[in-house]
Amino acid sequence: GLLRLSQGGRCQERDTQVHPDTLLLWLKKQVALYDTVQILDMSTSFKDGLALCAIIHRYRPDLIDFHSLQPQDVAANNQLAFDILERELGIPPVMTGQEMEDCVVPDTLTMLSYLSQIYDTFRGEIPHIKHPKLEESDLVKEHDQNMVAMWNMKLRNLSTTQRLSLLGRMPSPRERKHVRHSVTTPRTDTMQRRARKRRSDKASPQLYRRARPPPLNIKPVNEDIPGGCLQHRARQASKGLDRESDRLRMERIMRRQYLRHKENEQFQ
Repeated sequence: GLLRLSQGGRCQERDTQVHPDTLLLWLKKQVALYDTVQILDMSTSFKDGLALCAIIHRYRPDLIDFHSLQPQDVAANNQLAFDILERELGIPPVMTGQEMEDCVVPDTLTMLSYLSQIYDTFRGEIPHIKHPKLEESDLVKEHDQNMVAMWNMKLRNLSTTQRLSLLGRMPSPRERKHVRHSVTTPRTDTMQRRARKRRSDKASPQLYRRARPPPLNIKPVNEDIPGGCLQHRARQASKGLDRESDRLRMERIMRRQYLRHKENEQFQ
């Protein structure tokens, strides 16, 4: 739009593209983290120049030292903001810093046009954000370096006898390896116990198979013997069942003995 300077040192421009309410809401969000800046309108809130400097600092913190600015330096603050916006972002100023100081109330239409250009420039960018985690990691790294330097200083002050005594207390590589492998968690302990059980199952599979009773070996009986067929078969059948029960009982005893032996090995 066309800029012109009205009487009383007020700059005016009529052409704007963004709605004033949208622009005001965006401006408030930009300075929400700055305690010394509060935007209520687009005229008096920009009088001291801190609001413009805060918006620039939010997106370009390397261009301005915001925390060194003072609210009473109206001309200097505004001139700094105008120069940075013109030099770095190509936004021409609507007035000088001294003219802003001389204005009783900055013209709303002039500021609306100027702030609209700032809005169009910054709205597509991501503000500069501090990363507390990165700063914390830097602090931790610095602390570690200080600790290393302190221990190096202490080691230098030790005598030869003290150094030899300290080296004698250090574990050997074999001992460190043993300590590292001896530390187990409940999960690893359970996995090791299951692996030992699988190995024991493969070593003695006959104790864990379910015994299948063999067919009864009953010899055929001469049916010509009167009264001897049924009685002979009954006696043979009872003998076969007794032998099978004895065999199963012995297998159960051996299985219990084997399991007790494996449990004792685990706790030795």
